[in-house]
Amino acid sequence: MPIEWRDKLSVGEPTIDADHKMLIKMINDFEAQANIDFTRQLLSDTLKSLLEYGKAHFAREEMLQVRMGYLYHDSHRQEHRRLIRDIEAFARTYMTDASLELTPAVKMHILHFLRDWLINHIIDQDLKMKPFVMRQR
Repeated sequence: MPIEWRDKLSVGEPTIDADHKMLIKMINDFEAQANIDFTRQLLSDTLKSLLEYGKAHFAREEMLQVRMGYLYHDSHRQEHRRLIRDIEAFARTYMTDASLELTPAVKMHILHFLRDWLINHIIDQDLKMKPFVMRQR
């Protein structure tokens, strides 16, 4: 089931919200394609795109935090580094072991990981920025 953007996920900063919407779209697109043809190439392309876009998004978010004097910038930056390491480790697991079958259960595991990777970060970490963003307006 695709992730749906809801206003309650908004941090109030249009650029960051647009990034979050794009990350959601990337995960939803992966799910839709994986339901048709779940391949290593699709998985590889998706993880690579998520890593690249995620790194760029995290850089934008961290610049915003510095600019607005976000009190938890250092711990948030460390959380970003952990998220990148997590997805890199996940990619290594699924992309280096050719004997690992891409079964429906594996597909569901990957989708849960990606959804949790993004949505839990937005809810648990990014939404804490909202009061700081609103004060800047």
